[in-house]
Amino acid sequence: MTRSRKVGVGDRGATIVEFALLMPFLLILAMGTADMGLGWIATDRVESASAQAARTAAVKGTRVEADRDVLVSLATALPAPELANLDRVVIFKPGAAGAVPSGCIKTAGDSSETGATDCNTYSGATVRAVTATSMTGFGGTAGAKDRYWAPSTRKDALSGPPDYIGVWLRTTHNSQVGGWFGSITITKVTILRIQPDLAG
Repeated sequence: MTRSRKVGVGDRGATIVEFALLMPFLLILAMGTADMGLGWIATDRVESASAQAARTAAVKGTRVEADRDVLVSLATALPAPELANLDRVVIFKPGAAGAVPSGCIKTAGDSSETGATDCNTYSGATVRAVTATSMTGFGGTAGAKDRYWAPSTRKDALSGPPDYIGVWLRTTHNSQVGGWFGSITITKVTILRIQPDLAG
């Protein structure tokens, strides 16, 4: 016959020590899971903001205030942290396979707003500063930021057919659980067909 052994104080102490050794790993796992979830939510919100901006671009079509209104729409749709970290927005006529024309995607931290054929490029600072009541820097004329693909040159006639228009953006989502995890760069693009102007 075997005799059962009673659980003593020594066994309880061993359990506490084992739990103390395991606790840091459990904490890292929980924090990592939470941070991944917050990053996924931020990515989803940025994607929604990109879609909203592209819808604005498609509706505004050839109107002189088109790019300004796209940036205002984007600024209101982005969550505050991602707006604060927004680095680049490109409004463009898609090339093959929806590509952004070369020369419009600047390197991170580059404040240049020199566009290229079929694309206008804007820094995050411009997006954060733009207002719905100012046309400063817009209008598609010489010296304006939107002159590289001026709204007036976009096609919105059914006989055209209308152009496609894209909005590309890059922002950063910072870790929300401290310095353990790094930041992630989020880039999103949405392309829509410009809404036809049935009156014109």
